[in-house]
Amino acid sequence: MDNCLTIRLAKGIGDLNLEYSVPLIWHGGEPLAYGLDHFITLIEPLEKLRRAGKISHCIQTNGTLIDDRWCEFFKHYGFEVGVSIDGPRLLNVNRIDWQGKKSFEKKMPGMILLRSNQINFTCIAVITNEALLKASEIYDFFCQVGCESVGINLEEQLGMNLSSAHGEDVVRFWEELFKRWQENPVIRVREFTNIIQWMGSLIGETKPIPNRTDIFPTIGWNGNVVLLSPEMLGAQSLVHNNFIAGNLLKDDLATILERGQKSLYVREYRQGVERCRSECKFFDYCRGGQASNKFFELGKIGATETLHCKNSQQIPVETILRSR
Repeated sequence: MDNCLTIRLAKGIGDLNLEYSVPLIWHGGEPLAYGLDHFITLIEPLEKLRRAGKISHCIQTNGTLIDDRWCEFFKHYGFEVGVSIDGPRLLNVNRIDWQGKKSFEKKMPGMILLRSNQINFTCIAVITNEALLKASEIYDFFCQVGCESVGINLEEQLGMNLSSAHGEDVVRFWEELFKRWQENPVIRVREFTNIIQWMGSLIGETKPIPNRTDIFPTIGWNGNVVLLSPEMLGAQSLVHNNFIAGNLLKDDLATILERGQKSLYVREYRQGVERCRSECKFFDYCRGGQASNKFFELGKIGATETLHCKNSQQIPVETILRSR
């Protein structure tokens, strides 16, 4: 990726003249692998928008390359930082670097540096079938590393990954995690925080959740743009032109978004969302689910309920309801 792409992005966002700030999330692979100097070159075209409050930066990293210079960079440009780590050492055996070496020991110093530089950060953990039995250990680990919150991503069917968590182990995992969180609520658990906020909105205690379908534009290194889910970038579908809505190096952003929202796959997804609205008692919370889960699990982007819905949306909601 070069800054021609971010120059085009900055112009595109500016031309949209939005009334709200757009969070730009840098993720996929390892963003810090670009190198600090090149990353500064990439984001400089966006700096005027950031200073005007039109955009903000977020980054999801494995944390292995974080040093003091990166910390200075995060603070200077106001980055929100997320670290991908699956819990204690034994639960990170599948996290390896490009040399095939385990990366856990390299992640810990990065998080220590974030704390020492007073940079708040979140964590995201992928929970494998084996990790489902370790809910308390996982929560305690994240309390110890000093993150503000942890997000739980149950291992799911995605691309070539055909493994997914299921069954009573999932129920027990969420129950144990919720119990442990109630006993020691020193950090936020993304899923529980979101559910409780949603419940509060239903009775007027918190702000209402927007009633909309977000299209989540995702831009690849080569300028290709997909909508609905970042995981659609690189997905194969002849019917849907591999979900590519346009290329930012060739088309302006407004044209891509307008064209994309009229595309067959976005229309099919929204039709599926409307079926979810009429059929599913959890719709007010999940708002129709993720397009990528529907496509990878069921082969239809306009499908309704998925295993991901059950494991990551329905079961956590039911867990909290049972506890009250």
